[in-house]
Amino acid sequence: MEIKSSGTEIPFLIIRDLYNEDELRMIKKEIDFIHSAGCFTENTGSATDSGGNKLKKGKGIWLDNMYTDRNTSMILRINRKPMHNVKIKQAFINLSPYHNSYAWINKDTTLLHYYENEDLYNSHHDSTVFSCVTWFFNKPKKFKGGNLTFTDLNVSIEIEDNTCVIFPSILWHEVEEIKMQEDVGDEKNGRYSLAQFMLIG
Repeated sequence: MEIKSSGTEIPFLIIRDLYNEDELRMIKKEIDFIHSAGCFTENTGSATDSGGNKLKKGKGIWLDNMYTDRNTSMILRINRKPMHNVKIKQAFINLSPYHNSYAWINKDTTLLHYYENEDLYNSHHDSTVFSCVTWFFNKPKKFKGGNLTFTDLNVSIEIEDNTCVIFPSILWHEVEEIKMQEDVGDEKNGRYSLAQFMLIG
């Protein structure tokens, strides 16, 4: 696991190889099951601009609604690692005095996204305190785009499998349009992201 600061005016944290091999295998196995079961819908992440136009094109599912008991989901049993890992928590708090409240974060909701050809998420901010996004995709990567850009900082993060970004939710951000390889079917070969919306309960 590699933890580093963005070094931007409003700093955020980038974590490479967030999950170990066993954790990653279990997460991807569950993602594959969710996708195969047809659980993704297009009515998640319903953010709109001032004109009422939808900002997102893609699919998703709120995992907290899918599982009545989070212990029945390996993803929900594992994915609070960014909230509870001492090294990650301290590294984020050390970025800025404004990040001190991360020490008291104890609740989250989890949205699993799936983006394939021509999917995107235009610039928006989240309605919570801190946001955490972790990316997954099948290797070798069979698409271009899908990078995360913080539009008010003019900083873009190239996505990597099993990489996580933790940031203040007030930051405006967008997902670059996905372009699948022409010779590859888009079924399960796109960009998955696990978005956690963190708050103090």
